[in-house]
Amino acid sequence: MDVSADFSLLERGGVVIWIIAALSLAAATIIIWKTLRLIALGAWGGAKAEQAVVAFADDGSIPTGSGGGIRLVVVRAAIHALSEASMPQSGQREEAERIARRNLAEARRGLRALDVIATISPLLGLLGTVLGMIAAFQALQSTGARADPAVLAGG
Repeated sequence: MDVSADFSLLERGGVVIWIIAALSLAAATIIIWKTLRLIALGAWGGAKAEQAVVAFADDGSIPTGSGGGIRLVVVRAAIHALSEASMPQSGQREEAERIARRNLAEARRGLRALDVIATISPLLGLLGTVLGMIAAFQALQSTGARADPAVLAGG
């Protein structure tokens, strides 16, 4: 594999392709970081949460302890709110929803940058296309009356 050939493509692409390459690297970094973060939060581990719901439905036992992932934290809060006899049903629902929203906000952190990159990158690609077309038309103008397709292909 010729590394110089890979960089010549970036050099011919101009500054826009370098920006797109940097955004691609940033997006890949964010995806890896976010995946590791969701694993640390236990976003895919729902078995303990399901066991807690089944145990509460069967014998009314309330799960205790800490950890177990984001799902178990939300389930634990909902079960705790349901077990509060002094709290009205609307208050129970609001308490469970408050904890769920807080945990979802934690899980969502960092996705805004990925959204911005996904929005900007196609627009930068379009800008690069327009700049290439401008260069092609300038090359056509500089050749005068004779139109050579090889001159247009350079832009």
